[in-house]
Amino acid sequence: MKYISSIVLIFAIVAYGWGAGSATAQTVVTIGSGFGQPWGVAVDGTGNVFVADSEQGTVVEIPTAGGYPAQHPLGPDVHKPNAVAVDGYGNVFFVEPSTNSVKELPAGQGYGAVKTIGGGFSNPNALTIDSQGNILVADEGHQAVKQILAAGGYAMVSTVSTGFDTLTGIAIDRNGNIFVTDTGDATVKELLLADGYTAPITLANQTNPASIAVDGSGNVFVGEYTSPTVIEYLAASNYVPVTLPVSGIGASSAIAVDSSDNLFIGDGYGFNVKELLAAGGYTTVKTLGGTFAYTPGIALDSAGNVYVVGGGFNGISEILASGGYISVDPVLIGFTAPAGTTFDSHGNLFVADGSGTVDEFPAGSDYLTLRIVASGLGSPHGIAVDGNGNIFISDHTSNGVREIVAVGGSIPTSPTIRTIGSGFAFSLGLAVDASGDLFVADGYGDVLKEVLAVNGNIPDEPTIRQIGSGFNSPGDVAVDGQGNVFVADTQNGAVKELLASNNYATVNTIANGLTYPSGIAIGPDGNAFISNASGGTVQEVIVTPSTLFASVLPGSRAVQSGQPATIFATMINAGTTALSNCQIALPQPAPFFLGLTYQTTDPATNTPTGQPNTPVTIPGEGGAQSFLISFPASEPLSETNLPLGFGCDDATPALSVPGVNTVDLIVSATPVADIIALAATPTQNGIIEVPTAGTGAFAVASINIGVTGPITVSVDTGSASLPVQATICQTDPATAVCLAAPTASVFLNYAGGTAPTFSVFVQATATIGYAPASARVFVRFKDLAGSVHGSTSVAIETL
Repeated sequence: MKYISSIVLIFAIVAYGWGAGSATAQTVVTIGSGFGQPWGVAVDGTGNVFVADSEQGTVVEIPTAGGYPAQHPLGPDVHKPNAVAVDGYGNVFFVEPSTNSVKELPAGQGYGAVKTIGGGFSNPNALTIDSQGNILVADEGHQAVKQILAAGGYAMVSTVSTGFDTLTGIAIDRNGNIFVTDTGDATVKELLLADGYTAPITLANQTNPASIAVDGSGNVFVGEYTSPTVIEYLAASNYVPVTLPVSGIGASSAIAVDSSDNLFIGDGYGFNVKELLAAGGYTTVKTLGGTFAYTPGIALDSAGNVYVVGGGFNGISEILASGGYISVDPVLIGFTAPAGTTFDSHGNLFVADGSGTVDEFPAGSDYLTLRIVASGLGSPHGIAVDGNGNIFISDHTSNGVREIVAVGGSIPTSPTIRTIGSGFAFSLGLAVDASGDLFVADGYGDVLKEVLAVNGNIPDEPTIRQIGSGFNSPGDVAVDGQGNVFVADTQNGAVKELLASNNYATVNTIANGLTYPSGIAIGPDGNAFISNASGGTVQEVIVTPSTLFASVLPGSRAVQSGQPATIFATMINAGTTALSNCQIALPQPAPFFLGLTYQTTDPATNTPTGQPNTPVTIPGEGGAQSFLISFPASEPLSETNLPLGFGCDDATPALSVPGVNTVDLIVSATPVADIIALAATPTQNGIIEVPTAGTGAFAVASINIGVTGPITVSVDTGSASLPVQATICQTDPATAVCLAAPTASVFLNYAGGTAPTFSVFVQATATIGYAPASARVFVRFKDLAGSVHGSTSVAIETL
């Protein structure tokens, strides 16, 4: 099948916009615990987190400022690791002598998954990483240094050098020379790259050498198992040893050096991690993080975060260099049942107290002054403030939403309080977007509702609509800077995102497995903060922007039962490194009776290659892979905007964008019209550029590879409300001249095997910015019942 050029697929992805995405798959980190019943959570402009603890009657602040705070355990199923290293991408590698294995914690999976790499080791004791990403292992049982090649996914293992006694440490300099500590013969040795690592050179004899590290100048640092001794071997003087004036350390059993030559020591006797500052000659010693059972391995990433293996316990911990939420401080007390918190644009903090009041803590008073701005409100729960200073609260005792009206941007002494809308079953969380639209989590109704503003204000009789689906007792809601809506889906134990780009029709789960998430807030960096009412914790959902993009053509197929519908797809890796295990899947739960098979293709010919349903690796820096996708269906069905899962290991799945990588499917019991359509813009990049208050045009080619049927061809902007007026005409394929005056739609008895062409004329009545994921013009081919038998789209922006 060659009715699609794969080049157009790549244009479609470019038009949809690399980097135009949202918060999708995430990492969840607990940043505070020990709460009684945390309900509401808010974040100020600098990232400090405020929590309303209903059970303890307090509002608690978790400051963002830290600097090597208490450690965070990483990864499941770790068995007494003995050494650790971190590559340039943040992936953590460690050795497990007890299982004779080397393992990886991929950073892209939030260190939540463990992968075994290489094989054939015997009591591996230490490891390091060279500039190519290859892993070098001190394999004590084989008295050898071995290498695990990065190319091929760490599958190939080769022996680099042999003949050692008891290898305990290994390091590599920027020139590729390897340094090892050999405790068995009490030596420090160098393996020269120029000699092919075949003739180890003894630099010095040292009592019980253990850990080893090399700084950027090639100086070698060696620590000892049983003493605080750290010796530096100076590269500039042929590795003459100098004993550093270290104090306050029990035993330097692990050692690492950062880009500023500061030393980090795993203190085997002190059960902690120490930092020795290079400034002043390593005389200043700082204790980092908390306590460990034992510290046989330590490493640093490019951001200065410290990774520690505790040999006496089954874990790896990370000590963060900055950020950290190191302390939990009660800042406000005396409430009855504080349930919600929020900030206004001036940084003032507002608290909804279940006793029936809304309280304000002015930012200028360091949140020490309390002012009751409203009382007698029943049982306020959720709270939000719009850009005009109006406060909205949900009162779940009366199942209503109320507004405390601001005057001149602030709440007066005796404010006006009015009821907003009706029909809520159990109103809980609230949020307001930049347009003044109000979002309400309706807990008993299991729905999320939007109260539409008019000119930035909620009218007396507002329009209220339900958005999204699949919620179970949603407890709170928040809105980010792009207008995306986030929901704490309490009974589902999940956080979900509704994308503003397609009018909140797409619902993505960004975190699950949570314990009764009750409150949600979005920080200045886009991370989500969740309070877990029954778990007593606050967690941070860390944003991981996707570097994976996908597009499909055609966007619609209509076939008879027993005949699989097929489309083409392209995946692009915009990241810097190759992505492995890339594959395509149906959404879960998948539609009944529908299957999916994918197979790689030659992008020049669209000819299938490889084996069906075989994952592939896509190179970085814009690497692309094209596919043929087949949808077998055993029974008739109809699916609109069916999202497909485009995913790879160590990457957030591609964002689902209607009209770009979704598909409309019709499977009929009888033959039907099946129309393949393709749009072409004057710029040939899938974007129509329209002069403001002017008109632009694009062409559509089509072919009906099914049977004859009555079809209406029309133009729309999908779920987005865009300031455009569009008309369409059928054209002479030879001259591209309209056969009749352009109108809102064209009706024709579309004969099988014919290929009519069309022109679409679009007039912009206001400015449209560059937002190709949401600002799109669709051409749809519909039957008399309104079912889509073919579609195509282009992005639109004004000049």
